This record gives sequence, C-alpha cells and structure tokens, in this order.
Amino acid sequence: MKISTTFAALLLTFSVGSAYAATEINREQAAQLQSMGSISQGVTANDLDEAVAIIAKQAENQHASYYRVIAVDSPSSSNYWHVAAELYR
Repeated sequence: MKISTTFAALLLTFSVGSAYAATEINREQAAQLQSMGSISQGVTANDLDEAVAIIAKQAENQHASYYRVIAVDSPSSSNYWHVAAELYR
C-alpha cells in the first residue's frame, strides 16, 4: 500500500508539471505583464514554427507563463534559426 501511494504521488507530480505550457503573446498583451527577462538561442529547425516551438519549450523550462518573440533570423535558407524572446510572468 505504501509503495502504491508513493507511486501515485510521483505520477501526479509529473503529470501536473508536464501540463504547464507558456503561451505566445503579442506586444499589446505584453504591455500588461511583468517581464522576467529574455532568452536567445540558435536552434536547428525545419521552419519558423518549429524554431518558435523550441523557444516556447525554453520559456516553459524557465517557468514563464507567456513569451513574445522579439527577433528571428535564418541565414540564406538554412535549417539554423536564431530566435530571441521576452519572457513574462
């Protein structure tokens, strides 16, 4: 019984943590929120949506509720993207 209670508690902890997701917002929405700082990362991705999804995961890892992409660059049709985002609570 003790093992199954402990297992259930661990399962609940991991399932709640994995349900957390940061939401992309625009400039007007960001004006109402408190900034947590920014992140900037070079990523390998097939397209812009995939590159932004990677940044969204980084925002989640830093416990941001929201993020706003502030810069994107991909040199001459390569799979390398540089994405910067502002994080918000």
